[in-house]
Amino acid sequence: MDDKFNVPQLNSLVMELKMLADEEENIQNRVAIELFVRKSQNSKFLGDNGGLPKDWSNFSQTHFEKMVRNLDIDHIGCINYKVLATCCILLQSQLPDLTELDRMLGKIKVEYLNQEQFSTINFWFSKSEESKDREYSHSFPRSQLIKEILYQLHADPEGVNMQRLGHFFKLDRIRTPQ
Repeated sequence: MDDKFNVPQLNSLVMELKMLADEEENIQNRVAIELFVRKSQNSKFLGDNGGLPKDWSNFSQTHFEKMVRNLDIDHIGCINYKVLATCCILLQSQLPDLTELDRMLGKIKVEYLNQEQFSTINFWFSKSEESKDREYSHSFPRSQLIKEILYQLHADPEGVNMQRLGHFFKLDRIRTPQ
């Protein structure tokens, strides 16, 4: 799991991004880059739970600039922190198949889901985010914890608006035409 964020790292990252974002949920590119550079430097110390995946330990500021620049597709100098956080949460998951995503959303008959309802959905990433536990060990509910983090990230006071989240997951603006 050196290529994925662990759950404490994700919780820390989402919290920090939210604190740095403005009221329109945007974070300046420079601020996001500085956050990742600082987290990279701190990740080199033992016991840092809020760092970055081990595979990112040798990333330089240039790597983080390229990553953030790829998310700033309108070249306005800022990105939506929820987009950045979701990309980090689902870092090693495949993009959802649009047909499957539409089918999944079509099964949901209410506008908003509470956390319990949200946690029962079989998302496309559920399998890839499962923990790879050793034989004879206690299972770790990584996939369920990922859903909790996504819920908290995207929830309004009423819950998660699934149509809006579905549109968000379609990633229309960054997909290449098929």
